[in-house]
Amino acid sequence: MKKTVEKLAYNRSDKFVVLSGYFQTVLEQEYGVASDRIHRIPGAVDTDRFRPADNRSKSEESWALRTAIGFSSAFGGSFEEWASIG
Repeated sequence: MKKTVEKLAYNRSDKFVVLSGYFQTVLEQEYGVASDRIHRIPGAVDTDRFRPADNRSKSEESWALRTAIGFSSAFGGSFEEWASIG
């Protein structure tokens, strides 16, 4: 049943961002996702550019802006060894 739900969700998605070549291969081979719908971006962050907010109100203002422009994203995953991160 889990795989059926995953396939339904994947078929309704336009694009995918994955952190590893392994998961890209899983999407392609096990779920039939076309490679042009998958974008692999290795997990990393420029800590000079992106930092935690100095205070809570600054963070809340940033969240309000993201909500106002209607942009959202989600991460579903883990930090398992096969994910090539961690």
